[in-house]
Amino acid sequence: MGRHKYTTISIPTHLFIGMRANLKYTPFNSVSAFASYVLREFNAVLESNDVGTRAQDLAMNISTMGYAKQKRRS
Repeated sequence: MGRHKYTTISIPTHLFIGMRANLKYTPFNSVSAFASYVLREFNAVLESNDVGTRAQDLAMNISTMGYAKQKRRS
């Protein structure tokens, strides 16, 4: 299998600092590893036929890790 190529994604510094501080509570060893996971999962949601349920599951997982707050349904 060939080597993967990488690129840079810019995020606000305060978000990076917060994510880095919270990594000790996750299985991820870097902000890049976490961001890659989230983007892979989000991409899978977009490519799936069950977007609504997968998006809710992803939002719940991210919220559980403390990276985002879930929106309440009205």
